[in-house]
Amino acid sequence: MQKYTKVPVKTTYMEMKTKPEIIIPERKWVSLTLFTEPKISLYKEVYNRVGNDWGWAGRLIISDEELKKIIHHPDNLFYCLFNKDELVGFFELRKQSPDNVEIVYLGLVPEYIGKGFGKLLLNLSIITAWETNPKRIWLHTCEYDHKNALKVYEKAGFKKYKEAVENEYYSPEFLKKLEL
Repeated sequence: MQKYTKVPVKTTYMEMKTKPEIIIPERKWVSLTLFTEPKISLYKEVYNRVGNDWGWAGRLIISDEELKKIIHHPDNLFYCLFNKDELVGFFELRKQSPDNVEIVYLGLVPEYIGKGFGKLLLNLSIITAWETNPKRIWLHTCEYDHKNALKVYEKAGFKKYKEAVENEYYSPEFLKKLEL
């Protein structure tokens, strides 16, 4: 198994307490699919394709059994967005309580970044999260995510409620890319 190193990273927590009015324009060939109890191999493939460029490691540093408990839990929802049959991206929601839903992961595969699918994916995640009738949805992002992530989340209606420096795991390859 690949070694990962814990490094300090600035993390911003954001929340939305009011359901926004979002209209999703129809897009021919685009579909959103919920995977209930996804295979570990499918989940990891999607997670890696989307998160590799951003150093995501959270789901890679745990055992397959631990991962299965998380992604097969009834309060965990794993959605993939497709354009025709091509994976565009995914989001993962976690209903933490009747009042709180977290957008745990959200992202596009590299070849769809900058093509207008990010806003669509974010809006679909917001709509889907609000369908569970929480009082609040929230997410977090960090300094190593896409440079526009904070602005995009703010534009969508999320408000910052906390910033912290936290220790997170990253691969040596990712840290080398950052020159850390």
